[in-house]
Amino acid sequence: MSRTNVATPPGIVELSSDNARVAFVPAQGGRIIALDLGGRQWLADGDRGGITECFPTVAACTISSGIPSLGGQALPAGGDIATRAPSFTMETHDPEEGGAALRAVTEWTGERAPWRYARELRVAPDAVIMRYSLSNEGKEKLPFLWGARSTLPLTDATTLELPDSSRTRIGAQQGIDLLGVSAEHRWPKLRSAKAIVDFSKPDAVARKFSCTLFVDLSAGRASVTEGPHRLHVEFDASRIANFEVSVERRGWAPFGGGSNTSSLVIAPRIGVPDSLSEALGGWNGAQWVAPGEAREWEVVYRGERLK
Repeated sequence: MSRTNVATPPGIVELSSDNARVAFVPAQGGRIIALDLGGRQWLADGDRGGITECFPTVAACTISSGIPSLGGQALPAGGDIATRAPSFTMETHDPEEGGAALRAVTEWTGERAPWRYARELRVAPDAVIMRYSLSNEGKEKLPFLWGARSTLPLTDATTLELPDSSRTRIGAQQGIDLLGVSAEHRWPKLRSAKAIVDFSKPDAVARKFSCTLFVDLSAGRASVTEGPHRLHVEFDASRIANFEVSVERRGWAPFGGGSNTSSLVIAPRIGVPDSLSEALGGWNGAQWVAPGEAREWEVVYRGERLK
């Protein structure tokens, strides 16, 4: 194996195999801007598109002074990793590994608490594989939330599949009444104030709205279908037990200014909701890493062309 350290990350890094391609920007927190699988580029364009990493919070918040490691700190949206470029390493492995021969590793270290977080990105002949590691190098336990948020275009053909009857909680709602934040439902048919709505076809739920749903999964698989193309997201549900579904239909905005576009965010999540301060409070959804402890998890994206 050979390894090349890149002191200044290049503008765009691309990895590809026969039927898979991924491109990302190290200087933008490792944001993935292209995901080609199953004959389709899945990600929305623009600054709000792509796959963005979030750690140790998703939403901006201030942590209570009584919390170990992060107490009293103001965390930006996306967490510390969203505001700092990571170190970047390319690794070339032996040819017998086939499509997995080239790996890109992005790594962050905590400035306000001693943690280390890394994402290894590689491609297989028909998949993009993301392996994560987190270690707490401090003397206090570390609370965190994690998410890898994929923003996809939402069309009238979009179908979303998650395990039926999974517990679903409302994280946010605008322009639609899903019985309030933290209300519980069962996927995919949620109760609104006026009717039962089916989120497996999110574009058909309402004409103009936005919402965030948190789904608790016992099986680590989700699928998005667009016409003859299907994207599978696979993971170990014992390590990644939550999944985010956020819908923005026709650019709904509570005070105007929305655009005439629609988007769907899907995200494997460790801990909910979006704000770490709220996760440490009434939601009781924060995760913890003990001093000296390390965690690892993996997400695999696969494409399929339907017959």
